Amino acid sequence: MEKGTFRLDLYYRLNVIPIQIPPLRERKEDIAILINHNLEIINKKYKSDKKLHPSTYEILIQHKWSGNVRELENLIERLILTSEDSIIFPGFLPSHFHGQESLEKIDDTLMIDNMMVDDSDLNTALEQVEKWMMMKASKQCKSTYEMAKFLGISQPSVVRKMKKYKDHLPI
Repeated sequence: MEKGTFRLDLYYRLNVIPIQIPPLRERKEDIAILINHNLEIINKKYKSDKKLHPSTYEILIQHKWSGNVRELENLIERLILTSEDSIIFPGFLPSHFHGQESLEKIDDTLMIDNMMVDDSDLNTALEQVEKWMMMKASKQCKSTYEMAKFLGISQPSVVRKMKKYKDHLPI
């Protein structure tokens, strides 16, 4: 109004009952509802059926959403579009999410149990575990030699696997 880009008379017509909506970070109970709603809408939009791993879901609920609902919507859409897997793991989240709850604190057993898709064959399940282990190693290690030691495999094997999963690793 002060800049003259909004009419004063229109402001007074709309301002009969002012509504104050607190930021999303103050409405933690709404975050889960919004995540589920956005997953449903965006999956339908892109004809996919992607789900969040329980650990990913927890990280999103604990996040301080400074961009409010728009930030949440954009992130869900980004995750659905960029993830090739049907389950979106914490490793797919942007790096600023990992400061809140590091991947080391996520229960490894839960990660592996939930990684297995009911109808997946052994090769698919093994590939998911391998991809997850590579993500974990790439976050914890500074070099491919360190990753090899961490994973108990040779350094050339690490390099080959990094090429194989290059789209999934945060390097």
